[in-house]
Amino acid sequence: MAKKDRFYAVARGKTPGVYTTWKAAERQVKGFSDASYEKFSSFAEAKNFMQEMNCREADIQLRDSGVVVAAPRDTQSQNILDVADVLNDTASLNLEEKPEAKTAGEDNPYHLVAFCSSSAIPNELPGGVAAYAVYFPLECTPIRALDVNAHPTNNHADCLAALQATSIADELDPKSQRPLSIHSRYQGLVYAMAAHDGRQRWIDNWLKNGWMTTDKTPIEHQDIYRKLLEAEKHRKISWHFLDETADPAWMMELHHKTHIEAERYARLKFHAAYNNVMKRDNAGASNNENKKK
Repeated sequence: MAKKDRFYAVARGKTPGVYTTWKAAERQVKGFSDASYEKFSSFAEAKNFMQEMNCREADIQLRDSGVVVAAPRDTQSQNILDVADVLNDTASLNLEEKPEAKTAGEDNPYHLVAFCSSSAIPNELPGGVAAYAVYFPLECTPIRALDVNAHPTNNHADCLAALQATSIADELDPKSQRPLSIHSRYQGLVYAMAAHDGRQRWIDNWLKNGWMTTDKTPIEHQDIYRKLLEAEKHRKISWHFLDETADPAWMMELHHKTHIEAERYARLKFHAAYNNVMKRDNAGASNNENKKK
């Protein structure tokens, strides 16, 4: 009987790739925290798995057979490669400096790069819902989306997304050896956490003023900002405000992909809440009809 082909797709391991022997694949996942791998009967299936796990195109190849088979350069994988190219051509941040609002191209591939987005439906109105999403395009990890249980506004959700990015970074890099670069469309968050336009970051003034604004009102979302300060104690974090008029198109496309997932999650929650209200109203109407009979 002919021996069946086996392809071991290692999405997260010492060296991601597709291996044709378990012995070779095992070396990549043994002792690796949060390893992710699957066995398939064809390279095409293994490739699909790697793509679903958002692996880089450079990793989707046979590693131990002498044959290199690259994945098609579709639009999304090309965008991810563009990110890698930009980060690869730049120098590392000075880990002794305070965070500053960054512009495209000031990170490097050693960094953990996170795109954060949110969606609130309707925003800042009664009965609204909100969700947020976090995407690490240079890591083999899917977009993570979560809903907002309290204060379902865009700004609150954006802050939660940034905090979630620090948690995911801790999962990907438990020893906190890699700096984290957070990309967000919420300018207030970025300016709060990073120096900008020659000015110090807002949060330093908030600390001096007892978490009060200049007009003596409490700072919003301060519970999250406090946790972000704690996250800074064990990992270098830089911040980038995403500006569609200044940033390259591929960077905005990565943010758009993240935003679509946040919006999808928010709409699911909104429709679920709407259906629950309708069921409750219908049940109440039915009870009233029964009482009349």
